Amino acid sequence: IYALLSSQVMAADTQTELATLRGASCPQGTDPFPFSALKLNVTRAALGAESDIKAVLPAGVSFAGGWHLTTDASDFGGLSGISLMNSGDLLTVSDQGNFVVIGMNEGAPNGRGSITPLMDAKGKRLLGKTHADSEGLAVASGLAFVSFERTHRVLAYNLEDCQAAAKGIHVATLPARMNGKKIKPNGGAEGLDMTQEGLLQAGYETSSHGQASILPVALDGNVIDTPTLIDVPEGFSLVGLSGSAILLRAYDAAQGNRNIILLKDDDRAIT
Repeated sequence: IYALLSSQVMAADTQTELATLRGASCPQGTDPFPFSALKLNVTRAALGAESDIKAVLPAGVSFAGGWHLTTDASDFGGLSGISLMNSGDLLTVSDQGNFVVIGMNEGAPNGRGSITPLMDAKGKRLLGKTHADSEGLAVASGLAFVSFERTHRVLAYNLEDCQAAAKGIHVATLPARMNGKKIKPNGGAEGLDMTQEGLLQAGYETSSHGQASILPVALDGNVIDTPTLIDVPEGFSLVGLSGSAILLRAYDAAQGNRNIILLKDDDRAIT
């Protein structure tokens, strides 16, 4: 169930680096154990009449579905990065320092879930917002890469082999300044993605001069200091990366939540 999607075709040296990270996160002799079971209460989001929904969505866009998820578990919530697993379930990270799996059936949550805390390189639980504020998630070759705010960095977890026993192996320290501006403690790498060539891309929530930064990061920890700059409308922040898509989000009391999806391949924007 914890096998992750890994369709990338990568160079031999990248595959070696991935293998090294897998071995460090799940050393030989480690006894894997599963995530703790989590019962989820699922309520479909009510958006009103179909005609009203179509009236507010851009042409060619349809609402696939939305759900409210609740549980009695006190450490559930704050879900941020999300990725699809080979099982069809969803793997997420939370800003409370947990991996959370959301069970899916025919495109909808089925009430089945599981949860486990994120560990450090010694197999100890990450504690406190300073160290456990996990935000971005990218998966490749059985590894889950997680970006963190406050202590800006990327860790790698071999969930495929060690499941909940996976240790968080340091991949890179992310810059605390970007595009000439100091990164806010809660404005770091909200988005994380991996290219087919094996480069991580960290997307920063903090913007400068109306632009957000997407920073390339090699698996050997080398941070490439020439970020891609993305124009961000006033009030919006970059909060997600996935393949050719960039998610921007804004909120204010008058207009509520607003989202923009930028499609990098053809410069389209869906608001």
